[in-house]
Amino acid sequence: MSTTYRAVINIDFNDGESNEFERLKNALIQADWLWVRTSAYIIETQDLAKIWRGIDLVARQATDIGQLSAVTFNVQAAEDFTISQVPKNAVFHAQALSNVLKKPFPVS
Repeated sequence: MSTTYRAVINIDFNDGESNEFERLKNALIQADWLWVRTSAYIIETQDLAKIWRGIDLVARQATDIGQLSAVTFNVQAAEDFTISQVPKNAVFHAQALSNVLKKPFPVS
């Protein structure tokens, strides 16, 4: 089985130039990224170069948009995103979900 990469880019600007932001949005879409909503883009591919291309596009276009207020890149590789790995110590935590759910939700 081959490795698949799942990546997310979130990007936001303070008072950015909307035409330049639209240019970035369309460049990412043309580079096979999916525009999810507002400032989120995702891609799932076996071609790591497509992920680097998306990061490259953001870096090249960001200064023409305006003051960058936030940017995150997250890349995860897996052979299969449909199954969870089983930790070696899982046998010692058979009731982990119920034990954690018994704890109160923290409120400040």
